[in-house]
Amino acid sequence: AAPQITSALPPATGTVGVAYNHTFTATGNPAPTFAVTLGALPTGVSLVNGVLSGSPSAAGTFNGTVTA
Repeated sequence: AAPQITSALPPATGTVGVAYNHTFTATGNPAPTFAVTLGALPTGVSLVNGVLSGSPSAAGTFNGTVTA
């Protein structure tokens, strides 16, 4: 079966210079990997092993799609 993200949506807002953190979880075997497949993350924020984290360094609206 295709992987399916099971975690809640990440917080919709962040603050410049303040740590942001959200962990994505998903079903699937083998364990799914995660990627930003549409849009972009703000500078200072990254997605590594399903963890979206960092401190945004710029204000703005950033939309993205995370795929498992």
